[in-house]
Amino acid sequence: HKHEEKFCTYQSKLKQLENTIQTEMAQKNAKEAMINELQTHSQKFSKVLANQFVVLSSYLEDIKNYKKDIANLIVSGKISEARKAANNTVVKDQTTKVFYQLFDQNFLFIHPDFPDKLNALLRPECQLKAEKEGTLTPEQRIYALICLGIDESQKIVEILHYSVQTIYNIKHSC
Repeated sequence: HKHEEKFCTYQSKLKQLENTIQTEMAQKNAKEAMINELQTHSQKFSKVLANQFVVLSSYLEDIKNYKKDIANLIVSGKISEARKAANNTVVKDQTTKVFYQLFDQNFLFIHPDFPDKLNALLRPECQLKAEKEGTLTPEQRIYALICLGIDESQKIVEILHYSVQTIYNIKHSC
């Protein structure tokens, strides 16, 4: 009878030990999954940051060349051409277009499910669909900035170059 008691005690301790091992394995697996997710986010962030540096460097070079071209026009007495070049909105429009493309690309790289998640929050008649895969609508860009913690209208205006009225209309629609 004593052996039976010892056997039951050992069996109980063994069961406790198995439960402890299972719990610790589950915790270990959860921690490994979290580490993998953090590494993935870190790699995505690094890629986005590298893309930003490349584009910013390119913009700095463009600005340097633009200033040099204007200065050369002024030095050579071509003031009207310099004024025309300085007032040229084509460059600004092209730069803005590239900025939107880069913003959309990088934001969707980090948050690929954002359009679907946003639409899930909107009424069916207000849901947003970009014209082209891999891009955001102007409305989605505003909500993307809000998602990133930038919710002041003036900051959104400065970043996206939309009018204050556009921001207000989009924030208060649907």
